[in-house]
Amino acid sequence: MFVALLLVAIAGLTMPGESQAPIKIGVIEPLSGPVAASGNYVRMGAE
Repeated sequence: MFVALLLVAIAGLTMPGESQAPIKIGVIEPLSGPVAASGNYVRMGAE
């Protein structure tokens, strides 16, 4: 009985994990007007 439980526990540890959905992060920056250059730098850094 102990050996069977040990084998089940080991099999559970070696199974590949499920992939998760990607995490999306939003950035709000101005892309027009007098501060557009700053907003473009932030956008490029976030990408």
